[in-house]
Amino acid sequence: MTDVGASSAFERLDGKLTVFALANGMDLRKEPSMRQLEWFNDGLERGILLRADTDGTVEILVRAWPFGEPERGVEERHEAEVGPERLTRSLEPAIAHANRLAIG
Repeated sequence: MTDVGASSAFERLDGKLTVFALANGMDLRKEPSMRQLEWFNDGLERGILLRADTDGTVEILVRAWPFGEPERGVEERHEAEVGPERLTRSLEPAIAHANRLAIG
């Protein structure tokens, strides 16, 4: 996957991600090859990392890390190859998954 291909895939998804982030009090970080929704819960920063392929499918990873220390965080795959039509339905369970993560 190239950054250009991922960027064009995200162009189709950014509107949904922006609305979802605003509705859920999250920050949305945008980079050419990924998007990350971020929030703070139960003493940890948490995130949903989205990596898009050129065909519009998205891999969803969930993350948790101590404030300001993302290198000490944990990351788990939530779903792979989610199509654009299922993206927002996949984000609610991803939030719950990320909120369950604990730092050992």
